[in-house]
Amino acid sequence: MTWFCTKCGSQNEDSESACVVCGSGKISEMESQQGVIVQDPGTQQPAPEPSPVQQAPQAPVSRPAEVPPEESFLEFQFVQSPMDSLMGKKVKVNFSVFPSVSVGRSPENVMQIPDASVSRMHAKIMLDGGSYYLEDVGSSNGTFIYDGSKFVEVKEKTKIQEKSLVKFGEGTIVKVTSVKAV
Repeated sequence: MTWFCTKCGSQNEDSESACVVCGSGKISEMESQQGVIVQDPGTQQPAPEPSPVQQAPQAPVSRPAEVPPEESFLEFQFVQSPMDSLMGKKVKVNFSVFPSVSVGRSPENVMQIPDASVSRMHAKIMLDGGSYYLEDVGSSNGTFIYDGSKFVEVKEKTKIQEKSLVKFGEGTIVKVTSVKAV
């Protein structure tokens, strides 16, 4: 009788304890009270011991549902970008751990924007008193927020909210699509 390796698919003789092609251990089946357990004999897991006394099934214990911790986040959608693959993409930035996140071209930013007109360290977004604020950190090409008729340069800490349009540098525009501040 033969067996097939679960990793490479090679056919092996039953007498082989490991695959002759890739060396993966032979998988065997053991019956238990819980059903079939698939185990690699190379692992050192003890086999379950059969119980001499049948135990009565226990009623399920009801536990209070765990409530996930509240998250503070902003969700952005790329409206304009020099990278076509980013168009329409949504990015959720979680503020539950850090009250401030960095934005820029460098990979060390929380929100990395691959645009040559965006500075390595371009801006930061902060959660303060239940509101979100945007601040330029000395970028070369500026950070702008749309006021309803034109983009206005952000020169100081400026409040942003859902539906705000933010322009980083010359070619990237994101829209705030969802906001939650806890």
